[in-house]
Amino acid sequence: MMTASPIRTAATALACAALPLGVLSACGDPAPADGYEEDVAAEAEPVIVQDRFLVTRSAYGFETTLRRLLEALDRRELTVFAVIDHAAAAEQAGAALPGSTLVIFGNPETGSALMAEVPLLGAELPLRALVFERGGNTYLAVSGVANLMRSYPLDDQDALLDRMERLLSAVTDEVTGS
Repeated sequence: MMTASPIRTAATALACAALPLGVLSACGDPAPADGYEEDVAAEAEPVIVQDRFLVTRSAYGFETTLRRLLEALDRRELTVFAVIDHAAAAEQAGAALPGSTLVIFGNPETGSALMAEVPLLGAELPLRALVFERGGNTYLAVSGVANLMRSYPLDDQDALLDRMERLLSAVTDEVTGS
């Protein structure tokens, strides 16, 4: 796990500020100087980050991983609602950020069924996938279905959530070459 450090570097603070809210929670505890311990990913891939995202190191570079993600979602006929290039936004703001692109995606039929039961799920859905670079490696972080199962009263949706979890696992494996 990440170890606490009393000082965050400006680069770490900038990287955390540019992350989407779900990943921002991973920046809640002071981080090591570079913001990430490489041995965490090396020792326990995939790892759960703050119980919200499943993070897997990709066997491919940033652009290839992002392309493979978009292709995998398209093949499964999932709707891509938005693609947010954090690095490009940082550059426009005069800041530097390694490759970091958020893809917001899902299946409106599935999401609507879940939100009809628990409207607050609208804050969690659609699902998110972040392709990011850190320490010379590329990672894919995807929304954790297990977190949804623990956080919301969805007892009668187990079969649907299990299908979602299997789908995200298959996409992750395909995209990252795991």
